[in-house]
Amino acid sequence: MLTEARQRHADDPQVAFAPLDLTREPAGGPVGDVGVMLGVLNLNLGDAYDNEAYSRQLVSHAFTLVRHALVVDFLSARLCPDYPREDFVYYHEPTRLLDFALSLTPDCGAQARLPAHPAKGVHAPVAQAPMKTFDFNIHFSALGAVDRPHLTSDETRMGPDDLAACYALQRADIRNAVDAANFMLFNQALFFGAGAADFMDGVRRDLPGSTFTALIDFRREDAASAVDSAAAQGVRGLKFHSYFQRIAAEDFPAALALARCAQERGMFVCVDTSYGTSGMYRFDNLRLACLLADALTCPIVLLHSGGLRVFEAMLLAEEHPHVFLETSFSLDYYRGSSVEQDLRWVYRKLGPQRLLYGSDHPYVGLAESADDQWEFFEHCGFSEADRSLVMHDNAHALLA
Repeated sequence: MLTEARQRHADDPQVAFAPLDLTREPAGGPVGDVGVMLGVLNLNLGDAYDNEAYSRQLVSHAFTLVRHALVVDFLSARLCPDYPREDFVYYHEPTRLLDFALSLTPDCGAQARLPAHPAKGVHAPVAQAPMKTFDFNIHFSALGAVDRPHLTSDETRMGPDDLAACYALQRADIRNAVDAANFMLFNQALFFGAGAADFMDGVRRDLPGSTFTALIDFRREDAASAVDSAAAQGVRGLKFHSYFQRIAAEDFPAALALARCAQERGMFVCVDTSYGTSGMYRFDNLRLACLLADALTCPIVLLHSGGLRVFEAMLLAEEHPHVFLETSFSLDYYRGSSVEQDLRWVYRKLGPQRLLYGSDHPYVGLAESADDQWEFFEHCGFSEADRSLVMHDNAHALLA
């Protein structure tokens, strides 16, 4: 190409051509007034390299080589139905690329080239039906009490009236974002008393198809009666949270006994597999999950996909088909790190049929979570049908 270009402009002393490696930091100053990047960002690099980091690197280097303007051509993740997705192409989220451009200069903008409307010949986007969403992980917490989730927040003490007040506060946002949800009940003593039947019935009327998962103090001798009460009131899941409940190896027999009670009552089991705090080694959540997966046959959901230990979560799910990875929080927390790439690799490896979408609201915003994960699953190579499995259908089948 360089040879052809030089031959065509051999008689023009103002025109010169030279190869530039944009993956390397430019050694000199600008080499032109205007730069145009056509197709440079569109190849899907797969597991070989992080496409987002690659694009930021090339654009920033190219920007230093021009005096006046840089024009960047890319393909948008906001796919039009008239243009089917191609596996070798990497589709960028326009708002994210624009945010990066704004970090380089305030003088920037974006222009979309959309398909022409066949009847009028004008550019117009094609409307698509909204994706149905089942959020598998929503908490009841006052919106201002989210600085240290699960450790100091009010949700650990909420009774029925508190829960109702909290839902009323967040109701509009939740209804606008999801079709149904699995709500977490963190008060471990709730079902040793009267429970919260009226409250849960009200939520289920408001968001048909929704359900609840409860933490229960498994150390109490009457813990099985609390599981009976929860199941009778329509709670579908039992949750273990290793660092909140301080579940060490010596506690595993009692935890397993209560999990077996839950399974007998048709419930699924959730294990919070986020990874952190100074108790991360003593309160080993994936070790507990392995024990439960070997002993139970009911669905077991690994909330947060194991976080830093996502490969260990994947290996457990590969052995046990009744184990699912839930997607909340970890992508947001580890964004920009190697763990983000690990999550992408693991989700591709397991496939969309083993994943359940969750936000961890209000610790992660509902709209922010849905947009980010929708884009993330696109970059995993998931089709629209695949994303429907993750965002809604898998949870619907699990609860059927």
